[in-house]
Amino acid sequence: MAPTDSVSTLVEYLNAHIGERVVVTRLNTRVATQNTRPINALSQRYEKDINTLWVIRKHIRTYLETNHFDYNRTRDELITRGVLLDASHKKTLGAGTDLSGGQTVCWKIRANHPELGALISEHS
Repeated sequence: MAPTDSVSTLVEYLNAHIGERVVVTRLNTRVATQNTRPINALSQRYEKDINTLWVIRKHIRTYLETNHFDYNRTRDELITRGVLLDASHKKTLGAGTDLSGGQTVCWKIRANHPELGALISEHS
């Protein structure tokens, strides 16, 4: 069954791309251990200490358009609900790890938002 709202759409995206996430905490910022490294290309950064997730904006836009979701409507609904904190945040996803890369424009997501439940912390 297809998601019926923006949060469901975001959750579907996050589940589909969980292998592209690097997970960092203050303790492992300098050393990304094997279980925190992305399996595939890096498209997400989750900082557990501050419950914040960054997702490359171009990546999520492509996903939404490919799956026939309205990017602007989804973005606006997530902002209204307080899930999406910033749709144009610049972040270096591999910062503080041995993963190289430069700044990219990202969605900054409140990972501990009640509507997301424990989705991110359970899988990371």
